[in-house]
Amino acid sequence: MAGNHGDEYPGQIAIMRLLRKLTPQDVTGRIILIPALNMPAARASTRLSSVDGMNLNRCFLGDPNGTVTQMIAYYLTTVLFPLSDVVVDLHVADRFRQMISARWPFTSTVTAGCRTAKHTSSRFSFK
Repeated sequence: MAGNHGDEYPGQIAIMRLLRKLTPQDVTGRIILIPALNMPAARASTRLSSVDGMNLNRCFLGDPNGTVTQMIAYYLTTVLFPLSDVVVDLHVADRFRQMISARWPFTSTVTAGCRTAKHTSSRFSFK
């Protein structure tokens, strides 16, 4: 997934290119590709959602009755993450340095901001 922050373009572009090139014969099992995870932020080309001003990366586990950003985080946490063996979240640290972070296993991924909770996911970063 990419586009957690709407102004992080390289990951969004990489996933769109992969979507165009990937064929069913290339895949065994299930692959879920999300080029613009935070659509309001991606459309506005901003780090924060243009709808509620929140940072999606700080809203996990989410809230099913919360703001748009909290609902996106809740859907990812409760629906898409459980369908996956590995989640790869593409981020750009800044204009010169790129970072890929993978969370595995991801029983629940939480970052301070919207909610505070404990999690049991491992985190790997590659630069």
